[in-house]
Amino acid sequence: MPVTLEAERALLAAAHHARQLGRTHLLRWIKESYGPFHSAACWRTLDDLYQGGLDLCPELLGDRAWLLYQLVSVRQAMGRYAEAEALYEQAFKINKVALGEAHPSTAATLYELASVRQAIGRSAEAEALYD
Repeated sequence: MPVTLEAERALLAAAHHARQLGRTHLLRWIKESYGPFHSAACWRTLDDLYQGGLDLCPELLGDRAWLLYQLVSVRQAMGRYAEAEALYEQAFKINKVALGEAHPSTAATLYELASVRQAIGRSAEAEALYD
């Protein structure tokens, strides 16, 4: 189902109001509201939304890693692979500290980082991460 320009504007307005209520409200709101916009490929809107969430939670590792993971998927969809790679590296470091190296989320982030490196033609580096 396509998302209209009016719906995108409403999303950004609602995010602004949630941001005014504080980061807890904004993070909860983002997690509950992003789905239809992701499905409809509203990449610029989602990019703004996730970046705003990151700006509000520099010390909340779990939320920060989730937001980074969402933002990186948007950047990949937009073809911004160098930015996606840097964000995956950040998410991997956070997950490694917060969850441990053996946690499935940490492994998934490392796999995605390898996939980005593969996509931009750095196969040897990607292969090293797959091992």
